[in-house]
Amino acid sequence: MFQYSNQEVDALRAACRHLADGQRKQFALHEQPWVKAMGGCAFIWQSAPADVGVRMPRPGDPFFLALSDEGWREVEGKLLPFAQGGDGFNWLTMGGDVEVLISGTGSW
Repeated sequence: MFQYSNQEVDALRAACRHLADGQRKQFALHEQPWVKAMGGCAFIWQSAPADVGVRMPRPGDPFFLALSDEGWREVEGKLLPFAQGGDGFNWLTMGGDVEVLISGTGSW
């Protein structure tokens, strides 16, 4: 994710909290009004009993980021510097088939 506002990162952090505390089971990132999904890509965050990360989906299926309660709390913490106007990049997950990062410039 790049070219974002602090409020958008705050919304991601809130989604992490809601997934961690059980208020939500899934968060469809691509359905958010401030997200422009590239090439029709769908990305869903979901709560899981254990950290799975992102597995490579079949063609046409969405990407799922599945993490435990603690995993979502870790991602929320990794997003904090970007909600406060930080730049650079940070890996949000490194497990699974696909690694996820946030970048203030689109590069890493």
